[in-house]
Amino acid sequence: MPLLHVESFLQKSSTPLHAIRGKDSIGRDCYFVLMCSMKKLPSLLAAMQQSNVNLTRYGQIVVSGFGTKPDEQTRKMLKEKYGLDWPF
Repeated sequence: MPLLHVESFLQKSSTPLHAIRGKDSIGRDCYFVLMCSMKKLPSLLAAMQQSNVNLTRYGQIVVSGFGTKPDEQTRKMLKEKYGLDWPF
């Protein structure tokens, strides 16, 4: 998946959440919140510069969907459960 924009949100845990926005293989806008360790983050960022990325190789997808941002209910869940304010 060619990615357009990546912003990281570091939580106090050892496995921070990363908000990722991009396009799928047929060009649809999509977003992900990925739980990825800081140890794997450099590899993820390098892979995103090269080609499509299978995010599950780098961590656990917490939430994903089509469009440029999650709906209000999903953003509320991210805020309540993880303390994440959607960045886009």
